[in-house]
Amino acid sequence: MKLIIFDLDQTLVDLVSLHNEVTHRMLEKFFGVDASLDEVDHAGRSQRDGMWDLARMKGVPAEVFDRKIDRLLAEFGAEFAASMPEDMSKHILPGVPDLLDALSRTGNILMLYTGDSPEVAEAALQATGFGRYFRYRFFGTQHKKREDMVALAIRQAEESSGQQFKGKAVVIIGDSLRDVDCGRIFRALVIGVATGYYSTRELVDAGADLAVRSLQESKTILDAID
Repeated sequence: MKLIIFDLDQTLVDLVSLHNEVTHRMLEKFFGVDASLDEVDHAGRSQRDGMWDLARMKGVPAEVFDRKIDRLLAEFGAEFAASMPEDMSKHILPGVPDLLDALSRTGNILMLYTGDSPEVAEAALQATGFGRYFRYRFFGTQHKKREDMVALAIRQAEESSGQQFKGKAVVIIGDSLRDVDCGRIFRALVIGVATGYYSTRELVDAGADLAVRSLQESKTILDAID
């Protein structure tokens, strides 16, 4: 049995356009600035961190940001969920349903970690139907670092299964260099997927054990996990 931890955005789904739209509306409403998520390096980061970088870039004082960010994130989640496309087919990345279905039959434990808030992530999981695959979910607005989420995932998997998960018994699948860096901390098996902002070469150079163009390469991924 292995613990397999998936990232969400740009790994399972592509909702960048929606993230951008809602980010623009929220920053204009709460801080009076014109900003887009694409103006900062947000891959593999928490929503709060991305918002902080944008606010700082636009000259928002730290005390104003701290006073308003919790309300902004709460409203962001509601706005994001309300704006979720009815047809999610074009937002689900290639190969994802088949790979999740195959892994669900292996007896491994599947978990999700994401920089998103619970409201944003759960809206995406409900719209795609992917929520049924993940026993536990961890959110970037509740944990400061990706490695904190992985450490908690390992602890919960060990408590629920009675098995230890160390080294390559932990698998991290994600699209960003931060996913790779996080996996290396735990000496996990890291599978990078080039459906985000980084190529397979960049992911391998950063330390991924395997990099694929998309999750359509399911046989390669399943062989690596086995």
